[in-house]
Amino acid sequence: MKKATKIRSKSNLTNLIESDMIIVSGKYKYKFSWNWAKLPEDMKLTLISGVTCDKEGNVYALNRSEDYPIVVFDKDGNLIKRISIKEPVKRVHGAYMTSDEKIWFADDGGHVVRKIDKEGNVIMTIGEFGKPSDTGCNNALPSPELAKSIKYRGLPFNRPTKAFETDNGNIYVSDGYANVAIHKFGKDGNLIKSWGAVGNGDNEFRRPHGIWVDKFERVWVADRENDTVKIFNSEGEFIHRIDDLLFPTDFWSDGNLMYVGELDGRLSIFDLEFKLVAQLGFAGSPLCVHALYGMPNGDLFACVFRGEYYLVKLERIWD
Repeated sequence: MKKATKIRSKSNLTNLIESDMIIVSGKYKYKFSWNWAKLPEDMKLTLISGVTCDKEGNVYALNRSEDYPIVVFDKDGNLIKRISIKEPVKRVHGAYMTSDEKIWFADDGGHVVRKIDKEGNVIMTIGEFGKPSDTGCNNALPSPELAKSIKYRGLPFNRPTKAFETDNGNIYVSDGYANVAIHKFGKDGNLIKSWGAVGNGDNEFRRPHGIWVDKFERVWVADRENDTVKIFNSEGEFIHRIDDLLFPTDFWSDGNLMYVGELDGRLSIFDLEFKLVAQLGFAGSPLCVHALYGMPNGDLFACVFRGEYYLVKLERIWD
């Protein structure tokens, strides 16, 4: 497993003069802004673990706070509102906005995935809150050891990581922190099928962390601990794998390209024939992407980890 370059300095990253940097790969050029999100003096984001956007360009960030697990910014980074969820929440993870502007998120601490409206009203819950499925693992272990302790694939869910709903209503869930499963549900929330096993074979996972379904209803899975993206058809049959990534975590697609966030310092862009067309960052760079979403104008928003989690903007520069 590749590891990020260690940062020797332990200085507080707030002790900086604000600046931007330009990152370029081929024709893909972005202005990387650390302090895009503007917060009131009395507010601090805790751990930003997911991000998605609506059609108006507003940015919805998952914030691991019991008081306001979702915070919303306008396209200029101004805080619009804080959303509380009308059901218990333990640890939010992985956000996705549907075409009719409902929000899916995983609660990996509560072992459920939820679909809500923009006011925080729960429309659908899949899973039983607080009751993990059996995967033979030890949930008391920290992250790397937890993944190694999983013995077999379990039922939905044991610490799910993200949910994705297609326009035809199918719901796909990566069940990855304490399970090695991809689950497919119908629009009614009933389980259709699951696939996955422990390992790094074509139909195996070590940590299915992120999920996206492309326009051909092929399921892209970010198998983080295996440094691999694996692609399946809608029935869970293996199609292709992309190896030698740097801890892949999350996806966003504009319909023609797939953007892959990598936690160890990189963002890779592939076409839908799986060809690499651009690669931004490098192992140990500040572009440590945990979650990712984009806008039609090419701008990207990312949750990045650099000692803490930050919500940043990558503004597309068009030559």
